[in-house]
Amino acid sequence: MPWASSVLYDKSVPTDVLVYKDLVVTSDFAGVLSENINANPRQEFSSAGLGVKSIAVTVEPGTSTVAGVSGGKALIIGDGEFLVDPFLQRSPENLSFGLSAIAWVAGDDTMADIQLRKNVFGRFKFTSEAQPGQIKLVAFGIAVFVPVFIGLARFVRRRTLRFSVYKRGK
Repeated sequence: MPWASSVLYDKSVPTDVLVYKDLVVTSDFAGVLSENINANPRQEFSSAGLGVKSIAVTVEPGTSTVAGVSGGKALIIGDGEFLVDPFLQRSPENLSFGLSAIAWVAGDDTMADIQLRKNVFGRFKFTSEAQPGQIKLVAFGIAVFVPVFIGLARFVRRRTLRFSVYKRGK
């Protein structure tokens, strides 16, 4: 899958100053292509420089108090297009990742109460083996009895109106 950019950072910075953590990484077979970019999957890609690439990195201050480094957090993502509407429609899990990232950077634990973040696209699971049959029965009952009830109500209404006399002014 082509990514717009990977994230490079200085791994020699002491961890007591800044702590870098890879949040999203590629497989061992990721490469970098910077010119003549073509997304054709049938093309021959270069096998030089393959390795793990960082796509998203978190940065937090370390334990030491160095001048110029204060508290705070940063999230660096190589490309933010995964949060635009066309990608959200195809991969709605991206919205959960985006909300989680914003909540983490903001340090806001109250955003954890958002239902979307807890279980964005969990599977519907039955608690007993009888539930699928019960749901089918209820759906069949609604499909049959609602039209029958509406038809009967209309029939009774038309039958009572058949013998009524129209009077002007009422």
